[in-house]
Amino acid sequence: MEYLVLQGNQTRNSRDRGHIARQGNEIALSHGEHTGIRNIAGLHSSKINVERKSIDYAIFLWKKSKDFLHQTFLGKMISKAMSLVIIIAVGAIAIGLSEELAAIDAIYFAVISMTTVGKYID
Repeated sequence: MEYLVLQGNQTRNSRDRGHIARQGNEIALSHGEHTGIRNIAGLHSSKINVERKSIDYAIFLWKKSKDFLHQTFLGKMISKAMSLVIIIAVGAIAIGLSEELAAIDAIYFAVISMTTVGKYID
């Protein structure tokens, strides 16, 4: 019996939400307000909800990855390694474009230059 009452309440709530969403769309259209998501023909509110959920999920993943990179030992090591790779990549691109070198030669030159190993020819 309680299950039927709960189902009835959920149906009533979803019907009320749909009615409120339709009223909001009608008000927005009557005032000439249009957004990139809704057009004059009107998109169904579920499409808007899907886009909102995907944005919320992307924000959630960003926060989780940020927490991982800042709070765990492995995350800190990955963060340091990636910063080194990025610095070498930027150096390789700059050297490769300015000296017209092949990719492997540019990477080699960037690593040698940034680690100050150098190449001594006597």
